[in-house]
This record gives sequence, C-alpha cells and structure tokens, in this order.
Amino acid sequence: MLSWQPRDDVEKADCLLANEEWDELVGLGEAALEPLIRALKQGPKYQVLDAAKALGELGDRRAIQPLMEASEEWYGDVKEEVGFALYSLRAKEGGEC
Repeated sequence: MLSWQPRDDVEKADCLLANEEWDELVGLGEAALEPLIRALKQGPKYQVLDAAKALGELGDRRAIQPLMEASEEWYGDVKEEVGFALYSLRAKEGGEC
C-alpha cells in the first residue's frame, strides 16, 4: 500500500519477522539470523517458539549460545522447542546426539 521496499536482506528479514512469515525468513539464510535471535531473546512466548524452530531450520551454529540461554530462561514447550532446535543444529553438522 505504501510501496515501501526493503533496502537489503536484513530489512527484508525484519519485515518478514514482523509479519511472522517464518518459512520465508528461514529462506533468507544468514540475513535472518540476527532478527531471529532478537525474537528469541525479546519476543513473547509464541514468537520465541517460532524463532527457536526457525533457528534450528536455519542451521547456523551462531544460534547455539542464544538457544542455550533461552533453554535456561524458559520451561515447558519453549524449552522443548529449543531442544529440538539444538538437536537439529547438531544433526546438520553430523554430530552425535
């Protein structure tokens, strides 16, 4: 409607995050990492769940520490989703469980 266009993939990632377009966000690759970590750290529970899942799908090892921190802060389904994300990251690098 306003015909705004993102200047780069980082702005596009922020826009996709705001619109909760998780699959498209993961499809951006590295540009999605910081917005997803920000959502993991600062978002409401539903957004933390989706950000953790997306970080696992993204497969970037730089997400490990923020995911570990989230596992200490949250419990229940969020902690479970963070565990799945960490498992997914480990599996993508061919590591042991």
